[in-house]
Amino acid sequence: SFQTGNVISVLISSRDKDLIQSLNPGDNLNDVQFYSPIAIFQGTGVVNAKTEIKVGPRKGDFSVDIKVSSS
Repeated sequence: SFQTGNVISVLISSRDKDLIQSLNPGDNLNDVQFYSPIAIFQGTGVVNAKTEIKVGPRKGDFSVDIKVSSS
């Protein structure tokens, strides 16, 4: 949903229960492909935070913050 420095925030639908359960703070994510309008690169990441959205149209979904490192 947004990026600040080397941390990205990703929204995950509550329907993706297996994915939500598999991502926890401190988990390493290896061999991830990141892309933006100006770049595509392979890298690694660490899950910084996982937060359930409590109000609004995305209620029940999750926001996951990932700190990105290029490899």
